Amino acid sequence: MSDDLERCVQEEALMTGRPVVAYSSEHDSLSMSPQVFESLRAKFAQTATDVMMDRQSRYADDENVLAGFVGIAAGSPSVTPFTAWEVLSSKHWRSIQVLVARLGSGVEIPAPADGEDVYTSIRDLRNYLDLLVALVYSATGASLKNAPIDSELG
Repeated sequence: MSDDLERCVQEEALMTGRPVVAYSSEHDSLSMSPQVFESLRAKFAQTATDVMMDRQSRYADDENVLAGFVGIAAGSPSVTPFTAWEVLSSKHWRSIQVLVARLGSGVEIPAPADGEDVYTSIRDLRNYLDLLVALVYSATGASLKNAPIDSELG
């Protein structure tokens, strides 16, 4: 395990009071058929979309899905919509890093106490990545290579 991952595992153990307990695991048994993967991917994408649509009414307005980031940035001259995005999305990335560190070291993953599990963090980070695409596109338009052009967006 890398030093960074080891540090993440140790930090979580200190924060939660749970001991780091390693066990042996056979990673060769990890597999998934393409059909199961596509089914999982489609269901996960739909769940992420449903959550995004539900939350838009709380964090955006009817005219601007980026209003939450713009509003945060408006309150401070040193904050941009991009830094607001970075701060808000980092919670989910950190949670995923801790999970990966635990899984990679063979540490048991306890059930979440707050109702949020790793799928919630992955789903939310996925939605934040979609919002980052919107922020970048809004800032640069189609000027970046591989950016979707307006006619493709409808």
